[in-house]
Amino acid sequence: MLALPTTDWRSKPWSIAEALAAAPVAADWRAAGDVEHGFTHFRLTLSLFQAEGDWAGASWRPRAEIESMPSVFLKAARTALRASALAAVRS
Repeated sequence: MLALPTTDWRSKPWSIAEALAAAPVAADWRAAGDVEHGFTHFRLTLSLFQAEGDWAGASWRPRAEIESMPSVFLKAARTALRASALAAVRS
């Protein structure tokens, strides 16, 4: 199933330092917003970070394929893409 890289989900929120230490690769990570998602038995808040660069072993897909991701990851991808577009406009 197509998904975004993520830390473990836990009831205690991750600090920014913990999340960055658990990142899948060393990179210049920057905040990209938050996503709220409701599951049947719990609510999840994702704090998004994004970075650019090479990531050996990653499976990169065309943007058109994000629609095939599970809804929580689709929300996150759309939020991150909006953050990237806003950052580009501000530059």
